[in-house]
Amino acid sequence: MSKKSKRSIVISVRLDDTSLAAVDLLVNSGLAQSRSEAASQFIGIGVQSSGALIVKAKVLEENVRVLKKEMLDVVTNKSLGEVSHLLQVEDKLQEDKTPK
Repeated sequence: MSKKSKRSIVISVRLDDTSLAAVDLLVNSGLAQSRSEAASQFIGIGVQSSGALIVKAKVLEENVRVLKKEMLDVVTNKSLGEVSHLLQVEDKLQEDKTPK
C-alpha cells in the first residue's frame, strides 16, 4: 500500500510477541512511522501473497450466503421436508471432506 493512499478503516488486532517484535522493528528502523502503519504494511503483503486463498474464500463466502438464503426461505415457508433435505446435503458434504 502506498503512503499516499487513504486509510479510513481502523481495526484492533491482537499480536503475539514475535509479530509485535516485527512490527516494532519496522517502526524502530524508520521503515514505518507507527505500529499502525507497520501492521498495515504486513497485512498488505499478506493479502498480496494470498491471492489463491482469497479466491477460494470468496467462493466459500458465496456458497454460505446462498445456503443461508435457502435455509431462511425453507424455514420461512415452513417446508420441513426441505429442511430435512438440506440437512442431508450438509451431512453428505461433511462426509466428502472426511479423509479416507
